[in-house]
Amino acid sequence: LRRAALSGATVQLPGNRIAVEAVDLGGARALVAVDRKQRLNWQEILRAAPGAQGAGTPAADASAPLPDLRIARVRADDIELQFRDASQGAPVALDLVQGTIALQDVGLDLQKAIPVEAGFAVRQGGRLQARGTVVPGKPSGRLDLRMAGVSLKPFAPYLNQFARLDLQRGRAGTHGRLAFAPGSRGLKLDFSGGFSVDDLVILEEDTGEAFLGWEKFSSDSVSVALAPDRVHIRELVALKPFGKLIIFEDQTLNLQRLRRSGPAPVAATAPPPSAAPFPLAVERLRVVDARMEFADLSLRPQFGTAMHELGGVVTGLSTDPAASAQVELDGKVDEYGSARIRGSIQPFRATEATDLVLAFRNLEMARLTPYSGKFAGRRIESGRLSVDLEYKIRQRQLAGTNKFVVNRLKLGERVDSPDAMKLPLDLAIALLEDSDGVIDLDLPVSGSLDDPQFSYGAIVWKAIVNVLTKIVTAPVRALGALLGGGAEKFEAVGFDPGSSTLLPPEQEKLKLLAGALARRPALTLAIRPGYDPA
Repeated sequence: LRRAALSGATVQLPGNRIAVEAVDLGGARALVAVDRKQRLNWQEILRAAPGAQGAGTPAADASAPLPDLRIARVRADDIELQFRDASQGAPVALDLVQGTIALQDVGLDLQKAIPVEAGFAVRQGGRLQARGTVVPGKPSGRLDLRMAGVSLKPFAPYLNQFARLDLQRGRAGTHGRLAFAPGSRGLKLDFSGGFSVDDLVILEEDTGEAFLGWEKFSSDSVSVALAPDRVHIRELVALKPFGKLIIFEDQTLNLQRLRRSGPAPVAATAPPPSAAPFPLAVERLRVVDARMEFADLSLRPQFGTAMHELGGVVTGLSTDPAASAQVELDGKVDEYGSARIRGSIQPFRATEATDLVLAFRNLEMARLTPYSGKFAGRRIESGRLSVDLEYKIRQRQLAGTNKFVVNRLKLGERVDSPDAMKLPLDLAIALLEDSDGVIDLDLPVSGSLDDPQFSYGAIVWKAIVNVLTKIVTAPVRALGALLGGGAEKFEAVGFDPGSSTLLPPEQEKLKLLAGALARRPALTLAIRPGYDPA
């Protein structure tokens, strides 16, 4: 402490009264540090020395009345508080500077409310302010809080401890009223106000590329309570969030590679009971101009796409198991494609109750060549794809439908791939494609999420292969089924023995077949006649 001053003091004896106009402190400095072994430097400082209350020390008279002490004003200026945490590997440093604390009407009656005003600048960026009243004896109080532009960069080591990520930049702020008081289950706390996290950018540690972030994530309607616990937000806004999902050459996700592996858990005799989730409710999440990048580097050539200008709302987000959130999002895919998501989901229990419909329109199929090359053995020269996906999950059981509509599909050269199915795709496409160049295919899927072999992609691909196999192995029968003429009518055209005359029922079959071929212009028909020697 550089300076301490007391002014305007009067003492009345008898009467046991002390009155002070002002106590001024200046240049206070303090360091709060945690070392690598998580030991606080103040632990040793505050530990009582052996024999501090020795036999020679006179005991204070507890029955003696306290003096009537009144200090009109206590003010401390130019405060600097340094916080250091070396327990996370890379040291965390936070410095509060230019601090001021002002108290009014201070006395020894700890049950009396004291007006408080405090403010600090953060050397790393930002400012903190508080104003209100505090009752130190309870403790309780009401404070108006404001935090503006506080840099998140100093806290990057905490994130890096769990993931290979670098918190490059970001600023946090909050404003609102805090009330606290003793409760039956500990400290009772209520906060109402708002917060914002601005200009957040998190990079991948190894590549230095952007992984996650947003321009602004904020709310002006936050209510937080402890004892009872509760967080309630009327509206939460995510402005220009972005993220990235990558499948690497070895089929692992970037999310897996970014997570740091911790020490193996210690075996316990019995698993601890699962704690109930902290009650959280967000009435409305509004997403504005979101962007998501996806890349699959396991394919040759490698595949990449981007969803952008994604916006909409999610209502009813909650940790309540009985609550479902309603989703309504729209966005663009690459240059001219669109995406639409509708439905309901329990975000914290998605495998128990999900009902979502995803619609993608006008996707450029040439970009899907990496997948068609790997699984179908052919490049895609051109074509447009629209997809309707409907997923229903109840108690970890999936029942879904996939509707694919392909316009003007044109396959290119063959691609050597050990995973490619050995099927005549040109015949399958000719059977599926109508006179307008449209392929319309429905694929129902189902399965149990508890199945160790469960893979949604594998289920869909198996359904596609099954459909194409049935088509190319019995093309005429499949043609009848596709056009609604009845598969049995296309099984055969029969003649009476020794006669070349077709009966009327057989003539109807040929008429239906002719109509079917007219609607499938890419098909040609070859007839191999046979005879019975007997």
